[in-house]
Order: sequence, then structure tokens, then C-alpha cells
Amino acid sequence: ASGRIYPEKEVKISSDVSGEIFNLSVKEGDSVKAGDFLAQIDPEAIESQVQRGQAAVSSARAQKSQSEASAAQAEAQLEQAKAQFNTQKQIHQRNTQLFKEDVISQQELEQSQLNLDNAKANLKSAEAQLKSAKKAVESATYNIQSAAASLKELKTSLERTTINAPTDGIISKLNVEEGERVVGTIQMTGTELMRIANFNSMEVRVEVSEN
Repeated sequence: ASGRIYPEKEVKISSDVSGEIFNLSVKEGDSVKAGDFLAQIDPEAIESQVQRGQAAVSSARAQKSQSEASAAQAEAQLEQAKAQFNTQKQIHQRNTQLFKEDVISQQELEQSQLNLDNAKANLKSAEAQLKSAKKAVESATYNIQSAAASLKELKTSLERTTINAPTDGIISKLNVEEGERVVGTIQMTGTELMRIANFNSMEVRVEVSEN
């Protein structure tokens, strides 16, 4: 029967990222080893994204430092408000006793109560501010983690602009040329750049009639 000879093992090479082929170092029929450089997608656009990602991480870290400073200030204000409240509480207790003994007037006692109420309100406000500041620190921490994760993905994409041979073999098919734009497999099926075949092991495919 008539047929065609095929390599038993043939690997399809596609790019993970989209872009223009910046450097194509092989041609059809070339022999390659695993790890050999094959081609590179223009990394300029992704390099810019990595720089923006690094800036975002730095900005998130700066925001966290600022939030931590605000939290420390809020904590100090809370301690001060607690001290003022305790002082006014002691003064009011003393004034209440003095009023019972007719040493101070009703107006002085009312002023003492007002000072105590104000100190209590300041204490609650300081507690709320500290709680808000701690939430801001927590949010800033999440922002750092998110920015760092995005930066890691961008760096991975930048690494993937370089395409190396996954196995030994011969470039059996080359579908692209330098300067051509390709679609990455991250977005969709992706553009097949080339195929690497191992011709050490071959197979013959024939069509045998039913008879």
C-alpha cells in the first residue's frame, strides 16, 4: 500500500504571550537541542507593564507605611484620651462629694459633669479612629499582596517572551517570519509558530483498502 512517512513524535510550539516576533533564530530543517533559543516576542510592551507593576508595589508599600504611622498616632491619641477621661472621672467624683458637703456650687458640679462627658466622647472618638487606622493598615497589606501578585504574573509573561526548544529534534515546519505578529495561548488557541520533530523514530501511515 502507498502511504506517507511521519515522525513518531512531533511537538507544536506556540507563544504564551501575544506580540511581534522580535528575533527568530531558526529556519526549517535546522537541528535543535532541548533548551536552545528559538525565538523571542518583542518584550518592550511587557517590560513597561513590569515597570508599572513595580511602581504599584512601591506605592502600596508606601501607603502601608503611611497607614501604620497613622495607626501609631491614633494609638497615642487613644492613650491620651484614656488618661484625660480617667482624670475627669476622678475630678467629677471628688466634685460630687464636695457638692454634697456644700463646698462647691451646682454650676461647678455641672461643669465637672460636662468635662467628663466631653472626655468620654473624645475617648470614643479616639477608639473609632484607631479602629479605622487599623483597617487602613489591613487594606494596605492586601493592596501590597495584590500588586505583588500582578507583578509576578507580569514577570512570568516577560520570561515567556523568550521561546526555547522543549525537546531535541529538527524544525520540521516553520509557520512564521521575523516581524510577524502572533497571538498568545493565554488569550485563545494561539498561533502555532513551528514544529519540532524527532526523526530518529518514524512511522508510516498508509490507507489499506477494505478488500
